[in-house]
Amino acid sequence: MIVQAHGKARPQPRPRFYRGKAVSCADKGTKAWIDQIQLATRQALQSHKELFGPVSIRLEFRFGTADKTRHGQA
Repeated sequence: MIVQAHGKARPQPRPRFYRGKAVSCADKGTKAWIDQIQLATRQALQSHKELFGPVSIRLEFRFGTADKTRHGQA
């Protein structure tokens, strides 16, 4: 099964502590990114009834670059 989600990867929010209080540092695009991943995963799972046996996960992120000499390279 392959899950593809296109968009800008966002960091997951983690609480930060400032003067003894938890402060949110969530990026505004984080919720949209999480929703995009969930939607893509649900769509991929529709073609599978149930997963059996060991499951392996590989994540691959591809980021664009403004440097034209690097187009198509890792």
